Amino acid sequence: MSMYNCKRIPTGWRIIKWSDDLEVEASYELELVRGWSYRCQCFQGNKPSCRHRVMLEAFIKYKALDSNLFYDYDGGKWVTPVKEPFDTPIST
Repeated sequence: MSMYNCKRIPTGWRIIKWSDDLEVEASYELELVRGWSYRCQCFQGNKPSCRHRVMLEAFIKYKALDSNLFYDYDGGKWVTPVKEPFDTPIST
């Protein structure tokens, strides 16, 4: 499963790819160009589109920027890392 989230940064946005163990696998910065297009720093960034630009539009549309939501790119769905908080402390 390829999970991503998106955070605002001073120069635009950062899309972070997470492993199944919730460890950072990669990070991609995107910036707005000419008021309507996005530039991505990924290896496909020189092409007209890439998965990160498509995902950025989805994060904006679903108001998921800077949230706890993750986007499962392969499954095409939104997920949360933990559905309910744990109320019971862990005993040793």
